[in-house]
Amino acid sequence: MSKDTQKPLADPALRLKAEEALAEEVSHVLPHTTTLQRTEHELRVYQIELEMQNEQLRQSQVALLASQARYAALYDQAPVGYLSLDSAGVIEQANLAACSLLGLVRDALLQRALSDFVAAAEQDSYYLLRRSSALHGQAQVAELPMVRADGEPFWAQLVANTADVSNGKEVLHLVLSDISERKRRELVRKRMASRIKELSRRLVQAQEEARKRLSRALHDGTSANLTALRLNLDQIVKAAAQAPDARLFWERVEDTRGLIADTNFSIRDICAELHTPALDRGGLLEVVRSYAQQFTKRTGLPVAVDCAHADLRLEPFLELSLFRIVQECLTNCAKHASASTIHVAIALSRTPRRVEVVDDGCGFELSLAATDARPGGLGLQNMRETAEFLGGNLLLESAPGRGTRVVVLV
Repeated sequence: MSKDTQKPLADPALRLKAEEALAEEVSHVLPHTTTLQRTEHELRVYQIELEMQNEQLRQSQVALLASQARYAALYDQAPVGYLSLDSAGVIEQANLAACSLLGLVRDALLQRALSDFVAAAEQDSYYLLRRSSALHGQAQVAELPMVRADGEPFWAQLVANTADVSNGKEVLHLVLSDISERKRRELVRKRMASRIKELSRRLVQAQEEARKRLSRALHDGTSANLTALRLNLDQIVKAAAQAPDARLFWERVEDTRGLIADTNFSIRDICAELHTPALDRGGLLEVVRSYAQQFTKRTGLPVAVDCAHADLRLEPFLELSLFRIVQECLTNCAKHASASTIHVAIALSRTPRRVEVVDDGCGFELSLAATDARPGGLGLQNMRETAEFLGGNLLLESAPGRGTRVVVLV
């Protein structure tokens, strides 16, 4: 036997165990054994050592098979789909959940391209998902409409992660989840929100129509009567000019005339508050300017109105809502601000559209406005809710002694 044959195996501990096992078979080896006997002894030790190695390998293989079985059970029993795709997007591995989601048994699903199950309109999105995962090496998430093998559509969430295997080939691991029920609930919520928004629009329009009818009724039903009363008083004054107590009579008539004029003026104000015809004729800028002029006559507060691209028109509902916000701002200024000037700026040429009302009045603490603790707080809340209802927001700036700025962005 050569010297190489006589070298022990790699594991010294295993060699020692083999020696001990052989020692149990033969009690001792005579010191004057022949070379043949020593070789036979070495071969026997190697044989026992190999048997021990084989047993260790067998046990390792059994443990590995048990581990693989546990992994396979977990893989197949997972509540979400797991897929492994090659660089071309062909399915190489799939668990039972993935097979169920896509509607095919495993043998039929393997070697199919996953793109076969992606809705035609979303093929580009699916390609970008795979490409992003390969480029960035991070988990990429997408929600795509997919189609089962029987043609039934469903929504799926895909979590993609690209990994390199030992031979350098890229493998795309995908987690596939059915989110059809969540998408259905989202669609129901969107439809309900859209329905509520449409009903709210109709409600506002109905309220505005009611304002318009009331304004016309006040104007048509009372102005003529008040004018007739004034004419009657004029006739009465002429007829009673020679009466003995004409002076006292004249004072009563003048007082009545004053009351009629004040009532007529109040009715015009109420009509203007209820409905401004300028909104129908010229849009937001014209109605704001018209109302600002009436506001200045009534309160003595000068109001400057600026508007770029004044010829632009918005949806009637939007114009009406923005005008009501400006109207509320001016009312708050007159009641609470103690301002000397008010400036209204309107910008309609870009998105978001901007309406800004600034006064140089006394201002207030913003913390009070948040709790409706200041006068006019509910008006501010109504303006904020109107802006949010339009899909925009309201920004408020104010401080004691530094005036107030209200900005609406829609």
